[in-house]
Amino acid sequence: MNPTQQRIVEICLQVIEMTHDEIGLNDEFRSFAHIDSLKSLDLMTALEREFKLKLPEAELREFETIGKVIAVVERYLPEMVAA
Repeated sequence: MNPTQQRIVEICLQVIEMTHDEIGLNDEFRSFAHIDSLKSLDLMTALEREFKLKLPEAELREFETIGKVIAVVERYLPEMVAA
């Protein structure tokens, strides 16, 4: 996992208030009752601030797992596009 991906994981865990031990990269957020659409929006906002980008709200549908969040953010990061 590269530093950018690791930072995305850290932000996800912070926003959803969970630890690595409680949720894995491929565990669906919906499996956890306290993770709802507002939490997903909070997550999107935190990622936009951290990486100085704008994610389309339609991408919220993809925020199902931490792994999918990583994939969404990487699609919009300029350095990932150039790679």
